[in-house]
Amino acid sequence: MEPLAGQLAQSDAGIRVRWDERVRSGDVDPDLPYVAMGTLATLLVDAVTDEPAIDLSNLFRDLERRLTEALPATRNLLIAGFLEDLQNLSLNRGMPLASWRRWLGPTTGEAWSMIEGMWSGSISPEQFNYYVDRPSG
Repeated sequence: MEPLAGQLAQSDAGIRVRWDERVRSGDVDPDLPYVAMGTLATLLVDAVTDEPAIDLSNLFRDLERRLTEALPATRNLLIAGFLEDLQNLSLNRGMPLASWRRWLGPTTGEAWSMIEGMWSGSISPEQFNYYVDRPSG
């Protein structure tokens, strides 16, 4: 079965091509879902860097749906494994975090803000972990 990161990658034709290249080269291990999410986050940062006008709305719509319906373990993977990696990679490349907001829905936007809050110190790591690991809904 395709890892969750690969399922998300299938939501966007351009990202799908980049993902499939990584899979063929052996860079994606389906047994390491957090590493796979990091790979997906890298592909998105690369795509936005290469093509600033890219439209990733389908992928983020899929992410929003999955996060809204997720059980705690999947919430953790999507928030701490993907969105947090996306923020870290963006900051390391000098990309403003606000550049991703155009694609975030209500649930992903809230998670994004919680990550920012944890790293800014406005919420504690315990509060962040409680948010991440709670059931959706």
